[in-house]
Amino acid sequence: MKNKQYITQMLRDLRDKTPCFKAYFETPNFSHSEQVATFYDEDLYLACRPQLVKVAKEHGQVVTESDCSCEDFDLIIDEIEKHL
Repeated sequence: MKNKQYITQMLRDLRDKTPCFKAYFETPNFSHSEQVATFYDEDLYLACRPQLVKVAKEHGQVVTESDCSCEDFDLIIDEIEKHL
């Protein structure tokens, strides 16, 4: 049992150190969105963002983003815990 708790805590610590950003194209009134990219590096996301904005604008949309590291890692951690 102690080993299970140790592994789970290590995974949660890793989760807290791993950024993840999902980028979306959304209609200007935010009634519809489509996920267009996932970035696991903040610097890469920031470097790509101007191009994302340009493409979204060409399609009459705006770029929005969300942080997803906790959400995605928690699903993985929960699944791993089932098998420990």
